[in-house]
Amino acid sequence: MLLALEDHMMTCSFKSTFGIECFGCGTQRAILALLQGDVIGSFVYNPGVLLLLLTLIAFGFVYWKKPKIIVPTLTIGVIITAVSMVVNFALKMMG
Repeated sequence: MLLALEDHMMTCSFKSTFGIECFGCGTQRAILALLQGDVIGSFVYNPGVLLLLLTLIAFGFVYWKKPKIIVPTLTIGVIITAVSMVVNFALKMMG
């Protein structure tokens, strides 16, 4: 079933138009890698996917246990995710 997903992945309209990858490039491959259990491969394709997933898990845990610290938890998670995506984009542009 997972192999069939590879045959139906969309192409990035930003990359096909401008010739460079966008911040979201690699998201589909990262999700597919996660579904196949390849956490490191997923992080390499697009670190934002794994970090966003971890942020959502942390949000659920905090919401359940300590609802008063939801805002700092989400803020930190979103900032880490955004910074990782910018760094990933910069590394792709340099390499």
